[in-house]
Amino acid sequence: MPVPTSCRRDPPRTSRSPELPLPQPAEAVLVVDDDPSFLALLEVRLRGRRGGVRVARSVSEAVEVLETTDVDVVISDHAMPEATGLHLLAYVRRRGLPLRFVLVSAALPPEAEADAHAAGAYVLDKLELLQRL
Repeated sequence: MPVPTSCRRDPPRTSRSPELPLPQPAEAVLVVDDDPSFLALLEVRLRGRRGGVRVARSVSEAVEVLETTDVDVVISDHAMPEATGLHLLAYVRRRGLPLRFVLVSAALPPEAEADAHAAGAYVLDKLELLQRL
């Protein structure tokens, strides 16, 4: 006998994205972060991919890369001085670029997280990202 919908208990949803499909070895990845140490760490963790790893230290650098290079996955910090990762995400969506977007932050405001999810991005904190790579 089926359980009535009103009685079903769905598992609690977390605000983070546990279903994140990690970049595959053949995929090109763009990492965007204004912190040179974290950027270098991610570049080392992602090194050896057939699709390549590109880095950008700002949203404007990331836009330059996206204008000239095919990318499958963008991993972007949220809080950067010139513009946020959400600004980059908005640019990607406006352009209709067919890529996955991962927004990372050490402390992401809840409204920014909701905006990222609404735009179809994955959201992880930086430590969680490092653990998954």
